[in-house]
Amino acid sequence: MLIRQPSSYIGNLTTHLYYLGMSPEIVRGHTTEGYPPAWLRGFLPAAVLAVIARGRTYGYAIAQALEAAGLGHIKGGALYPVLTTLEKDGLVEATWVAGDGGPGRKMLTLTSAGRRQLETYSRQWVQFTGAVGTLLLAPTETSLSPSPVLHAEAPDHDAH
Repeated sequence: MLIRQPSSYIGNLTTHLYYLGMSPEIVRGHTTEGYPPAWLRGFLPAAVLAVIARGRTYGYAIAQALEAAGLGHIKGGALYPVLTTLEKDGLVEATWVAGDGGPGRKMLTLTSAGRRQLETYSRQWVQFTGAVGTLLLAPTETSLSPSPVLHAEAPDHDAH
């Protein structure tokens, strides 16, 4: 059984997505077609910690939660190495629970170090998306660039 607990981290992520113009409905309905794989790989540890912060869970349920959040289908080959690293780094704690008539499950909970890391990721995410958003949403503003314009007209060498 997956236990869901309210989490301020998830609420904060929803708020950040709203400020970026992405309502939860848009995020849930969005497909990942066209997302560069490096974006998902880079964000996956933070996203996994955010899901585990909701309450005790396991790998398959994490993959389902990530897909429901709009990140698309996350394959086990991407997810399970992240889970192993988070456990090795002391950010999540794993316990084996007997299955109901089936195999046992490795249940995961966030440690206090994992909560601190998630808070750090949250702050970094806000700063990062703000910086990237500024660049992407205002590409022609010269105030963003401290260097001279690089696309000035080339001198006409043929005119004499």
